[in-house]
Amino acid sequence: MRFVKVNNAAVEKYGFSRRRFLKMNVEDINAGTDNEILSNYLNEHQEEFRLAGIKKHLKATGGSFIVSIVSYPVLFNNEHCNLVMATDITELIEKERKLEGAYQKIKTANEVLLQIAWSNSHELRKPLCSILSLVALLKEASDQEREEFLRLLEISSTELDYVLRQNNEKVDAIGLEEVY
Repeated sequence: MRFVKVNNAAVEKYGFSRRRFLKMNVEDINAGTDNEILSNYLNEHQEEFRLAGIKKHLKATGGSFIVSIVSYPVLFNNEHCNLVMATDITELIEKERKLEGAYQKIKTANEVLLQIAWSNSHELRKPLCSILSLVALLKEASDQEREEFLRLLEISSTELDYVLRQNNEKVDAIGLEEVY
């Protein structure tokens, strides 16, 4: 599990000098990994290509980054070793996390938009139809009927206003302008 050779890319990425690296082993750079499990895994699969998965590695500065590990068995200076390629995927993981967040926002927005569409086709239609009908009736109404129609117009317009406010609150609650 010790390092026998490191390339310039590893020295630059991890921040350890080449000399320091060669005094270290895999356990020194694994963050939060059960090194006993790792050691057993490496010993059991010595003769085959391995996709060791995604791990968190430590830098010399104490920071960490996420890597995808691929390992190949090799013979180096007459010693059985593993050629390990660690690819920094931190940025990719972060982009995936952001993409998932954006997806969830869009999903929530679509659900709210479906509620608003239903509201527009059902809840808004009743007061709007009432208002249109009452306006038509007002044109031919007597003075006594006008007072009743105006009262009903007021009720219908209040209902319409309420439904519109509810829909606007739904839009504001999801921050629709931020999603699209």
